[in-house]
Amino acid sequence: MALRLQQSLRVEARFALQFYCASCRIFAIRWRIRLKSLTPKDYRLLPKLDAPAGYIVVLRDIDRDAYRLDSADHPATYFETLLAEVTGSFGIELISLLETDDLAASESQLFDAHHARLSDKWIRLDNHQMATLRQSVLQINTHRSLYLKPQRATSPKVAATKPPRPQYKRPAISYSRASAERMRRRASRSALAYQEAAAAARRRRMRLDDVNDRFDLLQYARDRLQPYHETLYQMKETFLDYTLLWLFVLFVLAFVVMVLGMKYASILDRVPY
Repeated sequence: MALRLQQSLRVEARFALQFYCASCRIFAIRWRIRLKSLTPKDYRLLPKLDAPAGYIVVLRDIDRDAYRLDSADHPATYFETLLAEVTGSFGIELISLLETDDLAASESQLFDAHHARLSDKWIRLDNHQMATLRQSVLQINTHRSLYLKPQRATSPKVAATKPPRPQYKRPAISYSRASAERMRRRASRSALAYQEAAAAARRRRMRLDDVNDRFDLLQYARDRLQPYHETLYQMKETFLDYTLLWLFVLFVLAFVVMVLGMKYASILDRVPY
């Protein structure tokens, strides 16, 4: 029994020592790797870096649910080339974008910590690997990820040509002499008819001007009486408030008088005549 207990303690001590060493190694690697997390939505504004500096990108193919850890010197050019090669319909998710001063040293340190290399291959991750990725130095939870939609080549639209509209030809009408005479009489108006029409139009214009003048007068009166209306409304509110206050005061006085009268009446009842 004691031997089994001693063996189990040794195993637990060994696991604790391994976990402590791994934690120290990860902490040391995190301290050595100077990875600066950048906002994914600003990748077009990032400049091109010369070797040995560069960028480290963490990508996810939404269609295949696969991940990719790759390097780039200019993110804008890199993603243009990548989106041109994408065949899926949902696009790519940019999870993390990091900047490093030494790309080769960062790759070797990432391999020592997580056995991960920078490549253009897509790999699938299980739940344990996803948990390790979230806790790694890649800082995938620092910024919000960016969705990159592939640009599809669209064929130019051809303008639809409409058939020519048929020209309408008015049929020839043969007017009789009587109908032509009626049309001529209808078209020709006397001077008196023109004067009557002008007088009717003048009367309509005068009525419209009268209505407009009345409307302007009412608007002017409304604007002039608006301050008085507000003053009367405030006076009404004040009068109601003071009325309620005086009613309350009168009620209190009546109550006091009633109480004093009842007390005085009880005193009179006790006095012998």
